[in-house]
Amino acid sequence: MDNLRTAVWVDGVREIGVKAFTDFGIENLIELIRFDKENRTAETLIAPRAACA
Repeated sequence: MDNLRTAVWVDGVREIGVKAFTDFGIENLIELIRFDKENRTAETLIAPRAACA
């Protein structure tokens, strides 16, 4: 995702801020999650757990 179009920095009080997604960023993130779920295999589901052990 391109940070210039998908996320912005929102300043708060006392120099406290937070990174927030734009509407385009949220749509892009949903599409990435959907793509990931459709393309999962048994190896990709097991490998992260094995690496942590």
